[in-house]
Amino acid sequence: MSEAPLDKGTVSSPISTHKTTRVAGVDEGVTPVDQQAVRAPSLSSPSVSTRTGALQRDLLCTHSYIARMLGAAHAPRYFSQLVRVDEHTFQLVISNETFWLLYPAVKDVHPTTYIGNRHAWLLDYMMRNVGTVVPQRLWTPAATSDAQQYGTVPLNMPIFFVQKDSVTLGLPLDQAAAGNCAALLNARAPAPVGQCSTTTIRILVSFFLMLLIV
Repeated sequence: MSEAPLDKGTVSSPISTHKTTRVAGVDEGVTPVDQQAVRAPSLSSPSVSTRTGALQRDLLCTHSYIARMLGAAHAPRYFSQLVRVDEHTFQLVISNETFWLLYPAVKDVHPTTYIGNRHAWLLDYMMRNVGTVVPQRLWTPAATSDAQQYGTVPLNMPIFFVQKDSVTLGLPLDQAAAGNCAALLNARAPAPVGQCSTTTIRILVSFFLMLLIV
């Protein structure tokens, strides 16, 4: 699988780590559970997709950031492992280019918002023509012992870097390198990376392994 080179643009690929977390950031037009200032759309709102469930799932697995990062052939497996339910059973709402999961409920993860009086979890965003998405491969256990130790460990929900306008995704690398996160929504809130204060995230770029410490 070819790997995209990393440029000085905006990195907007989602990241998943182990253990359970909440999604960071919300999209415009949806009321976050902890930020009631933003109004949630109803299920009949024009901003909410009326596409069939099968088409919504197809879009999730072909036109989302995770699909772009892992490839359409591997995205369904990832989503199934993420929610621990077959992705064919997902009930989704697409609002303002955002994929919201209504069913099933994500175990041990606080819902991001309410839509039509139903809990909803931010699952991904529709691909946009900005920034760089670095292709990645799903991790496969190299040994039986690895499979036994890590094969059933739950994944975190994806973490997205959302700017204060609640629409723009990503953070330019020069700002990230300088530690300038002033443009990010909830920049000073604790990172949703589980019961730890730091974590190491590995992103494979071309033939190099870049380590990001957050």
